[in-house]
Amino acid sequence: MNIEEYNRCIAVNLSSVVYCMKHVAPHMRKNGGGSFITTASVAGIQAGYSSSMMYSVAKAAVIHLTKLVAMELGEDNIRVNTISPGAIPTGIFGKAAGLSDEVSEQLLPVLRKQFAKAQPIPRAGLGDDIAYAAVFLASDESSFVNAIDIVVDGGLTGGNQWTAQQSGLKARNNALRKMASKL
Repeated sequence: MNIEEYNRCIAVNLSSVVYCMKHVAPHMRKNGGGSFITTASVAGIQAGYSSSMMYSVAKAAVIHLTKLVAMELGEDNIRVNTISPGAIPTGIFGKAAGLSDEVSEQLLPVLRKQFAKAQPIPRAGLGDDIAYAAVFLASDESSFVNAIDIVVDGGLTGGNQWTAQQSGLKARNNALRKMASKL
């Protein structure tokens, strides 16, 4: 682990959220309430959804920080919630692979096809999917929603995909019957 990379990752993904809350909360208190919406990731919920352990740790910390701050600020009518996106193809994936911004954008159609197979809902997630969750959390329709993490992932973190799981069960049962017939 490179400590400089660790410190940068924590600064960008966690400390920035802490500083935002620290400096904005007094204004929200003075105005009688509001809604903080933090952004985490499915990588902060389960292992294996990021190539960076530190990114996953930072996003898990954002989810927990959000709940802690929601408990404190809720008493001042300030709601604090998190959105955790799943497989949303953006240029960040190409950039993480060391590609230029231009090449990363050109590869988005390939990512969309790959990500369409990652979760039960058979399409890649869209930026609009995240935006709709944010609009809900910012609106009065969510005035009693506090300290939650809305996971927008098409079912990615829900468990095994049904068809693949059922095929695996069928194959295992057939193999067991075949072995049993030789006993």
